[in-house]
Amino acid sequence: MRIYFLTRQRVFAESLKFYLQHIYPDWIFEFSAYDKPTENFDICLVDMMDFTDPVCDAEKIINAVQVMPATCLLGRRDLTSMLQRHVKIKYSFPADIPARKLFGILQDIYMGVDCETIYQFDKTLQSDMPDFSSLTAREKEVLQYLKQGASNKEIANSLSIEVVTVKLHVRGICRKLNVVNRTQAALLAQKWGV
Repeated sequence: MRIYFLTRQRVFAESLKFYLQHIYPDWIFEFSAYDKPTENFDICLVDMMDFTDPVCDAEKIINAVQVMPATCLLGRRDLTSMLQRHVKIKYSFPADIPARKLFGILQDIYMGVDCETIYQFDKTLQSDMPDFSSLTAREKEVLQYLKQGASNKEIANSLSIEVVTVKLHVRGICRKLNVVNRTQAALLAQKWGV
């Protein structure tokens, strides 16, 4: 089996390659940050944990893997909706899946075995994503500052608005995202890569 691993974590990828060469000596395993593969691979495994700019990273991932017969995502789910229109996503794995289990499933995919349905990519998994599109442009700006841990006064100074206006935006953000406070809003935005 030929696996192409898209990741920016070189040490992790080299360790994984070393591990795989001992467990599966006949497998070919290559890795890159964003480069298109120069050869044909059976499966592309995308490490979603180290991608930080959803739109930019999604475009780079699509350019690198759109020719792959099967793509599997490891980790974050927030880029999935952007990727699913351009890439054949087969499975999505949690970041904490044991390596032996992950590569056992990849081997099953390669052999054409119907793998555990728990990992099969399902569009309904995206339904729990908050509707960030309901936020105004200014609320999105304020949310970025909340993610950085900025105070209302710091946000007001940065955006040249009054502190009371910042409070109104924060209240609107919390209402639209269905969260109790600014911390939850910031964590939610961070979780979904907004």
